[in-house]
Parts: sequence; C-alpha cells; structure tokens
Amino acid sequence: MKLAMTVWQDRVSPLFDVCGKLWLCTIRGEQVVDSYMRDLELEPGQTMEAVLRERIDVLVCGAISAQLQRALNGHGIEVLAFVMGDREKVLAAFLAGELPNPAMSLPGCGRHRRVRRRGGV
Repeated sequence: MKLAMTVWQDRVSPLFDVCGKLWLCTIRGEQVVDSYMRDLELEPGQTMEAVLRERIDVLVCGAISAQLQRALNGHGIEVLAFVMGDREKVLAAFLAGELPNPAMSLPGCGRHRRVRRRGGV
C-alpha cells in the first residue's frame, strides 16, 4: 500500500489544495518499508495531478475542498481528511488503525455533526 501525507514543517499540512510537500510511504502489513519526501513546486490547482502521478492508495491531509476529495475518491484514493499533528505520530496512528482520531482532528472537524434538514426534522 502506498500512503501520501501532505506535510508542512514536519506536521500534516493544514490545507491540501496548496500543500508544498508530500511524504510518501510504502507500507507492508503494519510496517513502513520505504519513505521519502517529495517537494511540490506547483501552480495552484496542480496538487491533485501530482498526487495522482504518485499512484497512492491513501491520502492523509488537513482541510480539503469537497470537490477535490470527491475527485480523488473517484480515482480510487481513500482520503483521510481534516487530520492535524506531527507527521510521525499521525503515521503511527494510521498504522495502528486509529485514524480518524478526534485528538488528531482539525478544530471543529472531529466531532459527530448533526445535519439540519429543512422543516426542522
């Protein structure tokens, strides 16, 4: 499995759409067998194409627009969005099957949300 995490200053980047680095990890079982950092020197709007070129299975990122998340999902990429924290700790949580994790969620994103329906139902 290949996992990508958006990174800024050794933490999960707060916004996928303009992230500057991807940390790419090849995972077998519960172990990372290879990892490397890829700088993304891109024009705005090219981040998704860069991710698709890496042929990843899972993307861990901070905030992401719904449109980009749907597009990535449409290409078979599982998106674990609205994640925050130190990249090593987030990776450890992923490997342990502990993502999503309210303690590693962006403020306002880790709680169950109630959907308001028209008519107050």
